[in-house]
Amino acid sequence: MSTPTDLHATLARINAAIHSGERRITTEDGASVEYRSLQEMLDVRRDLQAQIAAQSTRAVPRLTVARPRFTTLRGG
Repeated sequence: MSTPTDLHATLARINAAIHSGERRITTEDGASVEYRSLQEMLDVRRDLQAQIAAQSTRAVPRLTVARPRFTTLRGG
């Protein structure tokens, strides 16, 4: 599984390629990927965004807050 940093970096490269009209991206390690069409790049971008969203929702811990109840002698 890719780290959030890797996913964000790949998303930035995909966005830059989409905006510049390129169909090829090169990763930090020198690997090159050429996409067949703009639609394929848009699908990859949507998938990356979904992966980032899924990882960010898992990283948020749930917190339970206890609320004390006070009562008085008058019943309030």
